[in-house]
Amino acid sequence: MCKNVFSQLQLIIFQTELTVKRGEDATLQCYGPTDATIVLLRWEKPDLQSHLYVFYFRDRRPNENYQIPRFKGRVKLKEPEMKNGDFTVILKNVSMNDAGIYECQVGYKNQKPQLINSINLTVEEPGEFEVKLLPGLFDVSYSFFFFNNKGKKTDLLKQTVQL
Repeated sequence: MCKNVFSQLQLIIFQTELTVKRGEDATLQCYGPTDATIVLLRWEKPDLQSHLYVFYFRDRRPNENYQIPRFKGRVKLKEPEMKNGDFTVILKNVSMNDAGIYECQVGYKNQKPQLINSINLTVEEPGEFEVKLLPGLFDVSYSFFFFNNKGKKTDLLKQTVQL
């Protein structure tokens, strides 16, 4: 007597929001079961409507032949051995064109790839400038005042703070 026995993994799909500045690296997180045998990992960007992928991993190694050209050399696994079900990838040097939805799909032994996580990546322009002050090097003075109906200035507060 022959019995057909098969089990199916129950996966929970998450959608998250991620915001990074242009030029920074984006960490696209994805986690799956820790005890399953992974056969295929792929990250897609559905709005590109491509038969290629942001990242493609099969047979225990990344495969750039299935990767969208603009992502080649810019995407790597955070944990190369995918320990503890960590399928997170790092997208380097993010551009404004990288904004959009990314989907993490994983295929386990004897199963079709399944969507595990979806991330909406927002890319912002970096600020015009960033000021970093070192303690004790600057004095900042400020005051609050008002003018009465005759145009006379009246000080409410004067303060000097050493930074």
